[in-house]
Amino acid sequence: MKLLAIFLVCFFAGVFSQQLDEFFGRMETLKEGCISESSVRPELVDRLFEAGEFNEDGNLKCFIKCIFVKMNAMSPAGDIQVDNFKSQFPAAIDRTVVNEAVETCKSQTGVDACDRAFNLARCSLKAIKLI
Repeated sequence: MKLLAIFLVCFFAGVFSQQLDEFFGRMETLKEGCISESSVRPELVDRLFEAGEFNEDGNLKCFIKCIFVKMNAMSPAGDIQVDNFKSQFPAAIDRTVVNEAVETCKSQTGVDACDRAFNLARCSLKAIKLI
């Protein structure tokens, strides 16, 4: 029985890891265009992706908005496309957890669309406990 439990833990950890790799792979394809579009310093993006560090930088906020817009998770005006936003999380994350996090965070506001995207991202990742 212990062997089966170890196997299942390893299997699901591998599946989750693969899905996170796919998620970050999608981000990589959008990253360069959004770095250019937002004029963010690349090191701030690296710290966001590698350490979950949300630096209060206006260009980083617009970088996050750019990613959300390109993923169809947010309109350019800052309106959240809730179903599209939820669908961006890896399937290995329990849908109940994702739904609760998005419901909790979808009312995040900001002084503009960039600020709202930043607040939404930070809130969602904290609620799901990814940061």
